[in-house]
Amino acid sequence: MNDLKTGEIYSFKVTSGEEVVGKIEAQGADEIVLDHAVSVAMTPQGVQMIPSMFTANPKGKITINTKNVTMVSETSEDVIAAYTQAVTGISTPSKKIITG
Repeated sequence: MNDLKTGEIYSFKVTSGEEVVGKIEAQGADEIVLDHAVSVAMTPQGVQMIPSMFTANPKGKITINTKNVTMVSETSEDVIAAYTQAVTGISTPSKKIITG
């Protein structure tokens, strides 16, 4: 997992089945440090981002043991937009072609 880029947002599937999205802060041989880690939850309204740890400092870093990661992937653009809005409150407008 050493090819992950610091400062980029990735999606992780951990051994518990939970999907975690976060920005890479640092990484080592056995751990990945994420900034603003959130879990993905399916709700009647669709996919929602919830805190990965309810009792942790929401602005703090979370460390994941790489032995507990079963899959990792670059995060899709729509999830990155939802993640950015969830952790910063900033909403990115959808890309549209302006005609007129």
